[in-house]
Formats: sequence, C-alpha cells, structure tokens
Amino acid sequence: MKKTQRFIICFTLLFMMFIGQLSAATVRGYVRNYNGNSPIIEALVAIEPQKGTEFRAQTMTDRDGFFEFKEVPEGTYKIAGMKECFYSNSLFDFYISDEGVYNVKVKLIENPKGTDDMSYCFMIGGIEVEAAGRDIVPEEIATTRKIDAGEIDHLQASNLGDVLTLVPGVEKSGQMGLASQQNVGLRKVKRSDSGLYGFDSFGTSVVVDGNEISGDMQASGYVSGTGDQSGTDLRTIPADNIKSVEVITGIASVEYGNFTDGIVKVETKKGSVNRRFKAKFNPDTKGFSYNGGYKFGDDNTVFDYHVNYSYSERDLREIGDEYQRIYGSANLSRSFLDDKLDSRLGLTYTRIFDDTEPNNEYHMQNTDRGFSTSGKLDLKYTTDNNVRYELLAGLDYKNEDVVKQKMVTDQLFLPMDADISSIDQSYCTITPIYDTVYVADSDTIDYIDSSLMVYPYNATATQNGEEWDVSFKLKRKSTVELGKTKNNLLFGFETDYEKNTGEGVVLDSVFNYYGNESTKRSYSFDNFPANIKFSIYAEDKISFKFFKRKMDILIGLRYDLINPEKFKISFDEGFSLFDAKQGDFFSPRFNIKYQISDDLALRMGVGQSVKSVSLTQIYKVPMHIAYLDTSTNQIAEKIFYQINENLKSYVSQKAEGSLDWRINDLVGTSLTGYYSHTKDRPQSVNYPDGYDINPDTINIQYIYSIYENAGWADDYGAELTFRTKRINDLKYALNAIYRFSRTGSDASIYDSDYQATSSNWELWYPKYVEWQSKLVLDGQISYLNQRFGLWVTMDVQYTPFYKRQKIFSSVGVEQTNEYGDAYINYQGMSYWYDAEMFNYTGQWLMNLRLSKSLGNNAEVSLYINNFFDNRATYVSPFTGSQINLNSPIYYGLEMSVQL
Repeated sequence: MKKTQRFIICFTLLFMMFIGQLSAATVRGYVRNYNGNSPIIEALVAIEPQKGTEFRAQTMTDRDGFFEFKEVPEGTYKIAGMKECFYSNSLFDFYISDEGVYNVKVKLIENPKGTDDMSYCFMIGGIEVEAAGRDIVPEEIATTRKIDAGEIDHLQASNLGDVLTLVPGVEKSGQMGLASQQNVGLRKVKRSDSGLYGFDSFGTSVVVDGNEISGDMQASGYVSGTGDQSGTDLRTIPADNIKSVEVITGIASVEYGNFTDGIVKVETKKGSVNRRFKAKFNPDTKGFSYNGGYKFGDDNTVFDYHVNYSYSERDLREIGDEYQRIYGSANLSRSFLDDKLDSRLGLTYTRIFDDTEPNNEYHMQNTDRGFSTSGKLDLKYTTDNNVRYELLAGLDYKNEDVVKQKMVTDQLFLPMDADISSIDQSYCTITPIYDTVYVADSDTIDYIDSSLMVYPYNATATQNGEEWDVSFKLKRKSTVELGKTKNNLLFGFETDYEKNTGEGVVLDSVFNYYGNESTKRSYSFDNFPANIKFSIYAEDKISFKFFKRKMDILIGLRYDLINPEKFKISFDEGFSLFDAKQGDFFSPRFNIKYQISDDLALRMGVGQSVKSVSLTQIYKVPMHIAYLDTSTNQIAEKIFYQINENLKSYVSQKAEGSLDWRINDLVGTSLTGYYSHTKDRPQSVNYPDGYDINPDTINIQYIYSIYENAGWADDYGAELTFRTKRINDLKYALNAIYRFSRTGSDASIYDSDYQATSSNWELWYPKYVEWQSKLVLDGQISYLNQRFGLWVTMDVQYTPFYKRQKIFSSVGVEQTNEYGDAYINYQGMSYWYDAEMFNYTGQWLMNLRLSKSLGNNAEVSLYINNFFDNRATYVSPFTGSQINLNSPIYYGLEMSVQL
C-alpha cells in the first residue's frame, strides 16, 4: 500500500512538472545596432516581471547578437538590453500567454559620449530620446549648450535658426520656418521684432562638420544686402540633417577663430544608413526630407545621403511671394590601415528660389535664384602611440543670381531723340518738355531746345557673380603623461583663400533702379582682390590633482594673419610679425576648472578672439554725383572712392566665471557671469569733400563715407540655470538670463549744416552711446512616457524688464515739442524723444509641442507656439504707435516613418 502511495505521489509530481513544461515559453531574439542593424556581441539582456509572475533571468548575446530564455512562464515582462558604450533600451508590457516561441528584436543606440554609464535611450518612431536627459551641470571647461537630434525632431525645426531657439535666453517669440532671414546673435540684447543684423549676428561663427560658413567675402551692397554685413542666413542649413549642435559662449578653444561672440558647431547625420522619410506642414512652410545609406563589403565603406525640399508661402494675399529651398548632401566614408585611417568625402548642394512677383501697384519683383555647393575631404589618422592627425580640405562655391525690378516714381528727362522703344508705356507717361531741364542734385536750370519727361519708369537691378572659398586645416592631437599629470596637446594650422568673381551689380545708367538722383552705379566683382587668411595655434589641457581634487587647466595661443603683404617685425601698435592689410593678432586663451568638492565645481576663463571684417566694409562701393560743369555747360560726374584697404579686423576680449553645483543625482544648478569688450569694430564715418586738404572744410553738397576702426561695445551679464533629470517621467529646467550692452563710437559725426539750427552746434560732434538692459526667464517642463510613446514639452518665456536708451553727449538746447512739453534737443537727434528711455517690459508667451509614436517606426508631432495668442503689444508713450513683440498663435504638424 505504501509503495502504491509513493508511486502515485511521484507520478503526480512528474505529471505536474510536465504540464508546467508545456505551459512555459521560449523568448529568443537579437540585439542590434540601431544604425545599420549590425549585431551587438556580449550585450546583457534581462527579462524582469511586471505582472502575474516572479520569473526573472539574464543572459549574454553571442557573436551574432542572439539571445534566448527558456521555460518562461505566463506573465507580463520587461525585456532590457544593455551594452557598454550604448544607451540601454527596454521593451515594456511584453505579454506571454502560453507555451511557444516568442521572437524579440532589441535595438540599441550608440552613446556618442563613449562612456559606460548604461544611460537609457529609446525611440519614439524616428525620434531618438535620451530618457534621463543631459548632464544637469556643465561638464565642459568652457560654457557650452548641447542640442541633440531628438530635441531637434521634437521641436519640428525647419532650419538651424529654429534649432537655436532652444538655447537659454534666445527669443522664442518669432515664427519658425523660412519666411524671413534668420540669424543668431549669442548673448545679444535685441528687441524680438527687429531681427538680428549687422554686428549683432556677424560676430557668431557657424561651423558645419568642421568647416566654417563665413560671410566675410559677400560683396553685395546694393541689391541683395546692405553695407553693414550680417551673419550667415541660417535658413540654408536644414534641421532634418542635423545630428547635434553645440553652442559655445564661453572662452572657446584656440582651435576656433574668426568670431567675437561665440561658436555654433553643427554636426550633420553623416554615416547614418537608416532610411527615414519626414514631412512637415505649417501655415508658412511645407516640406519633406529623406535620408538613407548603404554599407558595402565588410561594412567598412558607408555611403549616406540626405535630400530636403521646403516651400514657404509668405504673404497668402499675394501670388508669387515664395521662398523655396532644395538641399542635397552625400558622404562616402571608409576606413583604411586596420581602422587607423578614417576618411570621408562629402558633397552638398543648396538651391534657393526667393521670389516676389510684381503684383502690387509698384510693380515690384524680387528674385534670388542662386545656389551653393561644397566639397570636403576629411581624413583622421591615429598612430600606434595614439597621436591623432586630422586634415580637412574643402572647396565652397556660391553662385549669385539676384534680380530686382520696381516702378520708380521720379521724373526722368531724356533727349528728344532718345530711343524709348524699351519703355513700358502701359503705366508711365512720356511728355515732351521744351526749353528747360532740371539738373540732378542741383537747383540749376539749364535752357535747352527740348526734352522728354518720363514719369514714372520701370527699372531693374541685377547681381550676378561667384564666391569662392578654398580652405585647408591640419590638426595634431596627442596625450602626454608626466607622473600624475596628463597633458592633452593640440597643434594646428589653417589657411583660407576667398575670392569674388563675376559681372557684379548692374544698374541702368539712365533708368536707375534707385532713382534719377542716385549716387549708385554698376560695379564688377572682379575688381575686388582675394582675401587670404593664415592661422596657427597651440594648446595644452593639463589635468591633475590639487589638494586631492581634480583640476583642469586649458591654456592656448592662436595667431591670425589676414592679407599679409610682407614680413615686418613691429611694436608700433603692439607686437606684430607681418605688415598685413587687415592685421595680425596674437590671441591667448586660458580656462581653469577646479572640483571644489564632489558636487561643486568652479570654472573661470579669459581670452581674446579676432573677427575678420567684410568685403563690403573694406571696399565700400564708390559714390557717383552728377553736377553741371559750368566751364563746359555739360553734365559731369564726380566719383568718391570710399575704400579703406587697411581697415583692420576687430577684437573681442572676454572674461567669465561659473559655479556649478550638483545638488543631488537628480538636480543641478549653475551660475555664470561674463564680461566682454569689443574694440575696433568698423564704423561708417562721414567726411566732406576737401577734408584731406582742410579738416575744417564746410561742404554741404558733397559728403562721402568710409569705414574706420572706430566702434566699440561692452557686454556683460549673468546666467542662472536649474536643471533636473527625469523624475517620475517629468523633467524641469529654469533659466534666468540677464544681459546688458553698451555700444558707441570713438569717431565724431560731421554736420555740414551745423549752423542752421543753433549757434551752439559744432561742425564735428560726438556720437551718442546706446545701452540696453534685459532680463529673460525661461521655464521648461517635459513629460516622457515610453510605454505610450509620448513626449510633451511646454516652454514659457517671460521678460520682467527690457529697457534701452541713447545717451547724448553733444551740445543741447532747450526746445518745445508738438505737445508743448520742454525737452533738450541734442545735436544729432532726429526726434524729440530720441534721448528718452524705451521700456518693453512684460513680454511673455507659452509654446507647446507633442510627439507621439504610431508604432515602432512612425511618429507624429505637433507644436503650437504662443498658445494663448498673446501679441505683447507695445504702445509708444511718445507717438502712440503700436508694435507686436510676439508673433500670433502659430502651429505646425510633422510626420515621419522609418523605412
């Protein structure tokens, strides 16, 4: 009996184990690299219970990236993949119902930091999301803000200008898209509706894949630009092809030059072979992009490409008011010599159609249909002793094709026998005039037999030419350890050859686009000489322990030589080695970072940087003045050549200090204070005809101007940032940015009519000094949930105060304005309120954006900017005029799919 009982018990146990085996499942799959789908070897894969089971296990992938879990009971699980130098990723709510085989694919994204911290990253459709968030306190020795591809996709940016609105303190009140030119001015104080032009944007250097996009050689002045050069139009750089952006506002490495305000460093998506299609739509801009690539042979050769088309219809009430951008890029990458030599050949092409059709009563037509293309060769070689050499050689070419037409409402007098067949008489009047003709720029009446008066007339201005830029950069990086001190050494050499060629600006000598009394004439780009720049630099980053705490010291020296003529050692204006038209400069830079405690770090730096002046400032186009030559009784022309071939580059000297505090593992704050002084900025200075003979010349009729190194600017401010990592799916950021700027000129202003208003006026009087002061508060909260594939972000920006004022030091007299109020009228004022303080305080807005996955490979994103449609209307207390500081409520939609 006992034997029978024992047999039954054993049989029952075996049967239950068998049944358990039948109800257990097998989970198997592969761990792959998100970029290229290559297998990841020895990745850790873990299965953990979420609901209905206690089963858990771990395993490692084999050489094919394969893993397998056996005997997995019914339940809901989380499956996670982890690997050093990769972001970890997890599959949530993976339900196993019964026996069988479940196939799983886990994809991991490479960690560009190359660290082993197993940070968590996943995808929302095609948007790469780093779940924990970036470092809560700065890790770099110089103040730097990083923006990754996931943030750019989530923002739904159309171009680099949109991307830079993510930088703390940058205005968020404008419309994203391609409707108007976009520039950036780092740490600048500017009213949001007035744009960033001139020196506010010219001092920021934009570097794309190691190559600087410079506007130094733009020769446009009449047709497609102004004499005061602006920075790069960021609309030409599509956001969909950007992998990451670094904005350096601190004391940058000596590797970077040709800037005064900061560096915008862009890395494109080269080397990526994932195919992705993306489409955008908003009331202003529509577009799509597609990127992909191929790997050849043993995956040692990669070809990738990116195409983008965007279309902007600016004024919906006008037909033909459009901006179109066509962009394409391709890269061929390959490793040689057992992966010691990495090479990349890159090509880009950008075509612009910026058109305004003549639909209004003035028959205005503007077209800009130029294109630009560039080719780059990038070589990186690492020796056996870890010395790294980097070479970048490039050719940039830009074609200009600008046409402007309009109706000119001037009276134009022609000889009676003039050929008028080319004149469109559908909207102009041609009237014979007998006996008199009025001479341009003169009250003189010359009596002749007869003439034809044309009013109005149609006129055209064109600009055609080419900009060439040949660049070469060579760097050497190495590491030397002396005891417990580590030295990261950097040496480099750069050269740039820039040249303008082509027809240039063409204006009709009779039907002048700028009016019959205009001083502007045609000129050729071939007349401008080349711009040649040389730079060498050396730097050492020293790392060691000081009082048992880590200390980093970055010390470097950069030498810039611009348009040299001959070797000449001089101490006249500081030490120089060459006689150079635009000067030679030694720019030292010094940074220090000391870890006061495990959670508190001090950063300080001082340095100098140099910015080349633009071609439009060196070779300001001549001024032509028509007058009646009484000796011959004929119309003659006087030409003033407004050239300053020895206009020097200008210099910025900066100092800053920061305190970074990691409050705990989730919260950090940083406080930065800075001061910069910019000197020798080009400033247009007026002179009377005859000044070179007698500086006290009084000439009301003929005044010309040239650019001189007379301008200066002082900028200082403070930046307080507060950041968190993700806490229960929420991440917070708060920035308080204070800016103060003061600009002026050392040159005096010539007043030919100084005796007309007051006997106290001076022939030469000092220019006013303008100051601006602004405080901007940025707040951001974002919610992220991988299970739902949802990412929501809300930005709030508020300006507690923004004030500006012009301070006049010229002679002033008390007068009364149109309201009967007394005021001081300083020499140089245009309006009675020019010396008053302008207060734009109280501007605020809220932006909202959302990204939602539509499966594993697709997502949809939506943004609504200025959610409450607050226009922040400023009403002038002096004139009653109104200005809207915020754009109206604005939205956009984006969809993407991984193919």
